Amino acid sequence: MDNFISEFLSFIEQREARLLSWGFYDVSFDIEELEVIFEAEAPPKLRDAWNECRHRWPDMASLCDEMEYAGLLFRLEPDIETYRSRF
Repeated sequence: MDNFISEFLSFIEQREARLLSWGFYDVSFDIEELEVIFEAEAPPKLRDAWNECRHRWPDMASLCDEMEYAGLLFRLEPDIETYRSRF
């Protein structure tokens, strides 16, 4: 599972890097955006790994909450589920 989290974090950071390269410095994603981006752009191996981890994180929100707790994702505002990576 740690490998999945590492790969998922890299996926998010790569997505952020593309936007940052275009000059968008206030990059963040809400849960719905992450789900759409993940389904559309994640490599099949990462999507398969996500399906194998669903017993631990039944949805993207629970995964992001755990990653936030671990200091891997950060909320821009405490009451809004909008995340960015440590990047």
